[in-house]
Formats: sequence, structure tokens, C-alpha cells
Amino acid sequence: MWFSVRNLDVTQLLTLVRQPGAESGRLLRDRAIALLRVQDNHVKPIKKLLNDFYGYRSTIAHGDPLPIDNADEFHRQMWVFETLVRSVLKAALQMIPAEAELRRQALTELSGVTEEDQIEFLRQRAKGVEDAARRERIVAALEA
Repeated sequence: MWFSVRNLDVTQLLTLVRQPGAESGRLLRDRAIALLRVQDNHVKPIKKLLNDFYGYRSTIAHGDPLPIDNADEFHRQMWVFETLVRSVLKAALQMIPAEAELRRQALTELSGVTEEDQIEFLRQRAKGVEDAARRERIVAALEA
């Protein structure tokens, strides 16, 4: 139970570097990487760590048991994750302005969703539309 509460608290802290509204976990991971100015060769393991612990958060929030095979390794990773979150928050406090509009701008510049990103997301979602005519109209509208 201790880990459950602690993990929820720590992962929730990362949402402090989110903009109001729904942002993807990918965007949050990208923003954390940008805030930390991580070198390319370290990006993949850090994104994996963030993704893993957000997965644990979701598992806990849904009331399911955590899939932990090696408790010692898990606790080591938890310590690394918490240290990473502290570093992200410290970088955010040093860089992101307090005023709302300037804050939104700074967060967007770090790893904002471009219009092309939004269109690509909609293209991917359109693939799930079963009605072919409707799907084609959606794709055509996106291309216009």
C-alpha cells in the first residue's frame, strides 16, 4: 500500500508541467526530456522509465496488482524515477514563468503539439471508422 500511495503522489507531481486540458503521456514525457535537456543517447531509457511508472500508476488507480518480478530492482527503479521527477520539477520551477499565458507559451515551446501532429492524430483515429464513406470524408476534410 505504501508504494501505491507514493507512486500516485509522485506521478501526479509530473502533471505540474502540463498545460490545462488533456495532453498525452507522450507529450508529458517529451516535455520532461526537454526540461532536463537530456542527450539523445539517454532519451530512450528515460522515456521507458517514465512510461513504466505511469503504467504502474494506471494499474494502481484501476485497483489491479502490480506485475513486479524482482522487488529489489523495482525499488531501485522507483528511487531513480523519484529522483527524475524531482529533477523535472526543479527544472520547471527554474525555467517556466508563473504567469499563465507565459507559462502556456513556454510549455508549448518545450514540446507543444503542432497542427501537423494534431492532423496526424486525427488521420490515425479515422482509420478506426468502420463506414468507408464516412472515413473517406473525414480524411478528405483533413487534407483540405
